[in-house]
Amino acid sequence: MANSRICLIPNCGKPTLSLGLCSGHYQSPRFKHLGVRERTKRGEFKMCTHPGCERPHYAHRFCTKHHYYWERLNKPRRRRVRAAEGELLTFVILACSANVDDCIIWHSMRRRNDYLHFKKGGRSYVAHRYTCEAMHGAPPSASLLACHSCNRRNCINPKHLRWDSNQSNMHDKIIHGTHQIGQKNPASILTEEQARLVKYDRSKTAQGWADHFGVTRGTVSHIRNGRNWKHI
Repeated sequence: MANSRICLIPNCGKPTLSLGLCSGHYQSPRFKHLGVRERTKRGEFKMCTHPGCERPHYAHRFCTKHHYYWERLNKPRRRRVRAAEGELLTFVILACSANVDDCIIWHSMRRRNDYLHFKKGGRSYVAHRYTCEAMHGAPPSASLLACHSCNRRNCINPKHLRWDSNQSNMHDKIIHGTHQIGQKNPASILTEEQARLVKYDRSKTAQGWADHFGVTRGTVSHIRNGRNWKHI
């Protein structure tokens, strides 16, 4: 009996293996990781908006190739200035005794959200843990983290730091809105509205919703059983 489901890639015509794709396109990184993830609903893909390009959408309306060119043109690149010997250590030591309420951030970071590292006596330290220990003492337990109250991970102001558990650190992310949960997760296929529909609307079976949104039956089952999307 012939397979009634045909690969979603135009002009392919082969029977599907999984997620609406044939075996060849399912195993291809170009379609498996981009086209399927960015599919709005079964049979429809977000495509690159560059004229003449038919590659699947990746980010900012472009495919991986044209998104790379878009980033080079639109995102300013700062030239990293290497700190002079001892300059970074002096900066961290001064931060330990600074009496200011604003965030203390090193002026030249490779990436905006990097943790600051420095060397002292031939040993490498993480700056925010060093300043937290200088003000609050050593952590009572090795499992405790130096948590930020300012929501800026590259800040080393000891007034903004405290020793706390990983659970409390995750709670801070939820309060600040930076926790990658639900549709904020880059790997998310469904929106929150779609996930709620899948979980609470029993007018369709798990396979029916999987076919409707172009996901696997396991994804629907995990949502309904509370393994995924626990917050809804």
